[in-house]
Amino acid sequence: MQNPTPHSTSIIAHRGNSSEAPENTLLAFQQAFDLGVDYVECDVQLSKRGIPILTHDLTDDERPSLHELLEILPSEVGLMIDVKRESYRGGEMIRAIAKDLYDFPRLKDTPKPLLIGSLDPKILQEIEHVLKGYTSIAIVEYDSDLPKFFSLQTTFYALYDKWVTEAIIQQLHARGKVVWIWTVDEVDKAGSLASWGADGIITNRPRGMLMQSWNSS
Repeated sequence: MQNPTPHSTSIIAHRGNSSEAPENTLLAFQQAFDLGVDYVECDVQLSKRGIPILTHDLTDDERPSLHELLEILPSEVGLMIDVKRESYRGGEMIRAIAKDLYDFPRLKDTPKPLLIGSLDPKILQEIEHVLKGYTSIAIVEYDSDLPKFFSLQTTFYALYDKWVTEAIIQQLHARGKVVWIWTVDEVDKAGSLASWGADGIITNRPRGMLMQSWNSS
């Protein structure tokens, strides 16, 4: 694996190296590690058997598990977990994720935080309550939802790229927040976002983003 080098803007591989390998698979994540990304992002649903699995949509249980990803996660690479609402089941998922995380105590003391987030402020609130010692991240799809997260503890925000402006990034920075943008695959747009002060770019195309001159430290 290539050791990640410091980047002025963090590169987060969305569902792994998903432009070159099937998304949310161990192959996609291993490729992202080998590229030297700063973080990988994964979607987590709860299977019928109560196991956190890596998938964006509700499918059968024959998917890689979160536990399998944690087993191969390098200490130099951070992880963002997107807790999906479809299989939330009243907190059962959070408890199942907690059980997986407790098998890997090293994840509480890594160079980059392990981030656990949701589009739903109520789910994020429970994440902060149950998963103490880990870092929460607000995943915000609509600009009108942004204020709903301000009462929570999270300092990380992942914003949908369609409505982000430089002013919004600056406003969040003024609140002491770290701002990531999803999902950005065009290098020119990513460069503009970086020039506005975006702290991280969540992308399906990490290889191309890592090669950009605007992203050297």
